[in-house]
Amino acid sequence: MILKFGSEFRRGRNPNTPGSGLRRKVLIVEDEESLRTMLHTLLESLGCLCTTVPGAGEALDLLRRKTYDAIVLDLYCSNNAAGQIISGIMEMQPTLIEEVLVIDGEATDSKTMQVLQSHRCPMISRDHILHDLWDNLQRVFRARQPPSQAA
Repeated sequence: MILKFGSEFRRGRNPNTPGSGLRRKVLIVEDEESLRTMLHTLLESLGCLCTTVPGAGEALDLLRRKTYDAIVLDLYCSNNAAGQIISGIMEMQPTLIEEVLVIDGEATDSKTMQVLQSHRCPMISRDHILHDLWDNLQRVFRARQPPSQAA
């Protein structure tokens, strides 16, 4: 599988090819260590440059200092951290909200759910994560070019 990234892909270059210097930066926010590790391993093997964090505090700290091309966000992070992260994204990097992929798309917080739905954030069922993650991530990346510069 390869990611299709707008003009880079049309020119016949795969921006996620190791050595191309154009790797998509993905922030993974997942409190379960095993799933966090699996997502990191999968996306890195597909050419992404991944940063993983277990919760909202770490994610918001990184978003203050760095830019990402996409965020893979577990809605069931401890203490409804997803709502905090969504609010932080809207405040610090509002255009990034459209690049959020949500694992387990059933939020208990209706405001968070409204924001995610209004920005058409893809929802990925935890039961189908391996099947659905890559297809949804490709859609997010198609609209975002070029990849963020490595910080």
